[in-house]
Amino acid sequence: MKKLVLACFSAAALQASAADNVDLSKYPQIARDPQVFKKADIDDCRVKKGTALYFGIKSSDKPAGRYGRVIVNKSGALAFEKNPDKEVRFMSHIGVFGGTFAKGNPEKTKELIREKVAMAVAQGYNCASFSMTNLYLTPEFLDAIDFLVYELKRNGIYVMLRLVGWDMGQKGYTFERRDEPKFRCLMCEPEMLGYWERSVVKYLGHKNPYTGIPIAEDPVLIGVNFIGEMNSAYERLMSLIPDLAPLGEQEWRKWLKEKYRDIGALNKAWQTKGAGLKDFEEVSIAHKDVPQRPASDWFEFISFKHEKFNEFCRGVLAKVGYKGLVWEGDGSRRMSEIRPRGTTSELVPIDIYYAHPQGGWGGVGNIVNQDSAVSKRGSDYLLNTFAVKINDRPLVITEQNYCNWNEHVYEGGLLMPAYGAFQGFSQFITYTKSVVKKPTPIDSFSAGSSPVMRANEVLAYLLFKRGDVARAKSRADIVLPARWFEKSLIARGPMNQDQAAVGLMVGLAAKLDGLPRPSGLPKPEVRPADIEFAPTDFSDVFPAGAYPNVDRSCSDNGNFDIAKFARLLRSKKILPERNISDPSKGVYQTDTGQITMRARDKVLKVVTPRTEAVAMPAEAGSETLKRLTVKSTSTGACVALSSLDRAPIDKSSRLLLIYSTQADNAENVYARVAENRLALVKSGKSVCLKVGVLEALAELRDGANFSMYPLRSNGERRGKIPLSREGGAVKISLDTSKLEHGPTVFFEIVAED
Repeated sequence: MKKLVLACFSAAALQASAADNVDLSKYPQIARDPQVFKKADIDDCRVKKGTALYFGIKSSDKPAGRYGRVIVNKSGALAFEKNPDKEVRFMSHIGVFGGTFAKGNPEKTKELIREKVAMAVAQGYNCASFSMTNLYLTPEFLDAIDFLVYELKRNGIYVMLRLVGWDMGQKGYTFERRDEPKFRCLMCEPEMLGYWERSVVKYLGHKNPYTGIPIAEDPVLIGVNFIGEMNSAYERLMSLIPDLAPLGEQEWRKWLKEKYRDIGALNKAWQTKGAGLKDFEEVSIAHKDVPQRPASDWFEFISFKHEKFNEFCRGVLAKVGYKGLVWEGDGSRRMSEIRPRGTTSELVPIDIYYAHPQGGWGGVGNIVNQDSAVSKRGSDYLLNTFAVKINDRPLVITEQNYCNWNEHVYEGGLLMPAYGAFQGFSQFITYTKSVVKKPTPIDSFSAGSSPVMRANEVLAYLLFKRGDVARAKSRADIVLPARWFEKSLIARGPMNQDQAAVGLMVGLAAKLDGLPRPSGLPKPEVRPADIEFAPTDFSDVFPAGAYPNVDRSCSDNGNFDIAKFARLLRSKKILPERNISDPSKGVYQTDTGQITMRARDKVLKVVTPRTEAVAMPAEAGSETLKRLTVKSTSTGACVALSSLDRAPIDKSSRLLLIYSTQADNAENVYARVAENRLALVKSGKSVCLKVGVLEALAELRDGANFSMYPLRSNGERRGKIPLSREGGAVKISLDTSKLEHGPTVFFEIVAED
């Protein structure tokens, strides 16, 4: 077998760094057993109206913009300007334009766009996200985008717009150096800022012939992003494109001179050895990797430059009359990036992934870890999302995925959607291709082609968009004064994971003190937090007597005792006495009691009046919720039961059962390069689903006879399965290997009386 190239990959990055050749033939090979992974009942993905999978958009919510622009209200939530007291949430999809452009045939393009938008409506999406990069290069393409915006608006779907991805029409652009424009813009290089301004003005100021107004004035547009993942490029560029280093060094030296004035003051702050630096010109990019003060200064400098770039962009938007919202800083989890978000962005965005493939985008040679995210408390996926929230404005997930071929992808239907609803996030979006006509071979991000990812999207709709999971009753704020960003030696990294895990029990957000706020935000009337606490390195920022209401008792020498903090929450009656949270045992329960995580058992349970669900490995055995009891599952799975007629589960006559296991391509072959890491050796084409045996009991409507129907991928019913009762509860006994049309994740349960 030939050697395959593997590379290290950052989850926020869109380019793999150089790596060693690894011979995968020397590792154990894993192929999918055809008796375990069978061809899935997934073919036509166009959900039909009237089926259990059809969610639609109410006619009263059409067209998008009928209630005015989307704003941030005084409580820090998204709302419509004509109804500012009512919070709104957006379930968004990306890749909206894919497969709809028929070059040279504008009428065919319009037909394809209508079909794609109708498919999105059927799945319940009320928002679409896309980038304008290169979309305006030809009149034909621009006309297609104009019609797309019109069709989205007409059907009640709002737009989140990335103004620039990579290409801004600049000379000499190449895909290999696609992140270079970000860095030059970050450094506020005049020539590159000119390219950015011309490209943005050209589209935002352009009058859409179908709507009759420029998109800058159209309330269909929720918000704009200046450059996608602006804050993810500079580190990689320092090593991959060394000729950019002098520009960064030049700007850093200017900033250091302004801050320290004298080289002696810099040497003292940096604790340089020997004679120290003789002049600011001796400072190089290499100093950013030196521990202590130089590293802190580098990230403070990056935040400063990001703020300056954002200020420039806002000036351009003002010229074209844009009055909507702005989101910026989606590519970083660092605490240092909270500052530029806090000063210049009305929305707090985050692009976040779990089990993102290492080496690229999920192709042959890439590696995906196999750890359960629940076993790690959500780790750098869920917890780092909590950690970027600011208490006076909405958080929008602008990209996320629990990536295939991790074997626990079924956890993704509960993890981010349930906790996102609990934390009050305002937008949920999965990258990518969640709206497809027919399935294609599954890759790491196949939200529409993977039966398991489709189940995750349906659960996201029910738990997050429909609002089955209640928002947190209480909130803890981590207080970050302006001085902390200047002094902190940990700000260059994500939040302490134990501090972030507070969000598994109560609402969690950052409280910024002493920093300016974006002019587009109203004067906040946010409810005060129930408890405030200090970051782990607070000694220089919270001197004795300062911030007397900020608890510091659980932080010591850079550590945080979350078990002690949980006891503090309970003693202050922020957590109810009956709450079973015990972080010392890996147990976390929300203050609402609706979400319970047992990390060591890899079990996550959600119990609401209309939806009950559990993600669990087979070895967990039996799990009792409230109306649903999973007696056993032969394989790791998410088992969910949800009312479709808005009645509580025990009063409902029509319900959706989800039994989601693991999806893959039947012909895929992997190499186990480590105990918990699989590399893709061969990629297949046939979408398959891991079969399983489920035994469960559901307390449903008394006196009713229920039947169950496996569902085709478009929502159509397959053969009827009568259900019996056991001790008053409806008995669900299911073996997906025996289904006539192949395994599926969706089952409709209906009262037949």
